[in-house]
Amino acid sequence: EGAYTLRISSPDFPAGNADASRSCPSGSATGSTTTTTTTTTPGEGQLDTATSGRIVARRLEDGRTEFAWQPEGGDRVLPRARYLPADPPTNQWLNSSDIVVEGVNIGRINVRVDAESGRTEFAFTPTGGERILPPSRYFPADANIGTWLRSTIIEAGG
Repeated sequence: EGAYTLRISSPDFPAGNADASRSCPSGSATGSTTTTTTTTTPGEGQLDTATSGRIVARRLEDGRTEFAWQPEGGDRVLPRARYLPADPPTNQWLNSSDIVVEGVNIGRINVRVDAESGRTEFAFTPTGGERILPPSRYFPADANIGTWLRSTIIEAGG
């Protein structure tokens, strides 16, 4: 009973945020009133511990390549901009949107396709840092559809 507000802050929304407010008619809600705030808006500062992870990528049926960040021992973090087109430009670095872990922007995934071999190369640029090229960073031109492949470990923050 009463009014409630739902605020969602997420890099998955184009404008960055979504808000919804409603009034709950008398008798429609039961139980106690609970206020919960969740945010994934990138913050300033550093993570409490070093963030190590891998770039993961998979080929989709339509020929695009989807890529993400996977912290060690954690779930994939899917940036909003995370698809390489089926017919991408070659020899040119493209960037994902921000990778946000524990509310902190840790950087962006970089991707480019080699014109000669057709292989896709991945790298990571930490916020305020220089591009990191992990030893295992190439995605084969003939990768199986739907299989996630991963880079070697990258230390993204700390």
